[in-house]
Amino acid sequence: LPAFADVVAAAARLGPHIVRTPVVRSASFDARVGREVFFKCENLQTGGAFKYRGALNVLLQLDPAKTPLVITHSSGNHGNALALAARARGMRAIVVIPRDSARSKIAAIEAARRG
Repeated sequence: LPAFADVVAAAARLGPHIVRTPVVRSASFDARVGREVFFKCENLQTGGAFKYRGALNVLLQLDPAKTPLVITHSSGNHGNALALAARARGMRAIVVIPRDSARSKIAAIEAARRG
């Protein structure tokens, strides 16, 4: 399992490369559920999901000269995140997509790969 030092190291690696997304609150939602709720707006992150952080964190630890190609299987956000992160690092990405994936997800992955 990752230690706290691993999280700190990942944050340092990612800092210059990601969108610092806001945390917001909603008083009406808090009242509805009877608790304080905090929303982390990762929909504003590159690729529209938190998965970009994980994909980019891994690729930032690889040397593109030694690992010019990455491959994954995904029906959506992870494939899109890996394609975007690979492009940012100057690497190629292959995303194996199930045939029954949503067309919008496939289009996003294809667009991420093309740039």
